[in-house]
Amino acid sequence: MIQPPKHHSVGSFHVLEWEQYKIKAEVSRIYEDSHYTTFAEILFKATVPDSPEFITQTRLNMTSDTAMLRTAKNLTERFGEKIPWADMITQLCRDVLAAHRQGEPMVMLSECEEEGPVEFLVDPLIVKGYPNILFGDGDTNKTTTAGLLAVGGHALEPCRVGG
Repeated sequence: MIQPPKHHSVGSFHVLEWEQYKIKAEVSRIYEDSHYTTFAEILFKATVPDSPEFITQTRLNMTSDTAMLRTAKNLTERFGEKIPWADMITQLCRDVLAAHRQGEPMVMLSECEEEGPVEFLVDPLIVKGYPNILFGDGDTNKTTTAGLLAVGGHALEPCRVGG
């Protein structure tokens, strides 16, 4: 078995590097369909100085042994058996799937610092600098209100609506 790769990620973009083989894989565009099949785009690069960087780019079903073995076989046929492509692809899929399924860390809102006083563009309807939503039952003038705010919005100074 080969040594595990160095793995770092930002959001859903992952980079795995096998230093002993001078190979790096960039994994992006991770997509899970309605049957929980997970696909990703994988770009393999060589990290050997003074050699071409690009090895191959492929879209891979990361939950299919057949797809992983077929990709490993294609790479072995192109680049030889000195690199254990099957083991590398298995490690890549296992590590990226685990990170993808773990998700982002939970944030306890009760532990977050408050940002300070809220600044309104139209008090108390439109908060300045944030997306705003007008919601309510039908026939309650949401569309009319939004239209009036949109037409006059460029000239709005902070003001108070209601009492």
